[in-house]
Amino acid sequence: KPEADPKPKDVGKGGWKDETSLEKKLLLDDFTKNDLSKNLDKMLQETVPAFHAAVDKSFYENARINRRPTWLQMSATNKDGGRTEEVSYSTESGNVALVGDAAHAMTASMGEGGNCAMESAVKLVDAVGCIMKEKGETECTVDTMNAGFLKYGVSRPKDVQPIQEMSAARNNK
Repeated sequence: KPEADPKPKDVGKGGWKDETSLEKKLLLDDFTKNDLSKNLDKMLQETVPAFHAAVDKSFYENARINRRPTWLQMSATNKDGGRTEEVSYSTESGNVALVGDAAHAMTASMGEGGNCAMESAVKLVDAVGCIMKEKGETECTVDTMNAGFLKYGVSRPKDVQPIQEMSAARNNK
């Protein structure tokens, strides 16, 4: 399981957990910090001139690229306030379930975001259908939908998190 933060001795050495290595690479390889500021200034001036005029110019000078892979370190809090390894894409009541980037955002490096979103939608429908079948229902009730959301919410992260980690790892190459 990835660590939330790299050890100080590992900062700047690379790898998807290193939040500073990509920033250094981008600043050296693609453009300088000055170019980033100029490009941001130009883009906002062209696309939203009123906003551009209202923003203090130090905003552009302080532009930087932040990369935070720590969103991959998913954990949950149980009812007692303790941490648990089981993550769910649904609320405890089953009233709400998350799909797509709301549940499992990832970088575009592998092109898997849309695939995972569609697969999650299918898995959600399958979970609700499975509960309906278990109950012998032909029409979905709110209780059945909640149970399906809960079933999906607990099972889906196990499928998606490895893809998120691979995506983040490839993004740093």
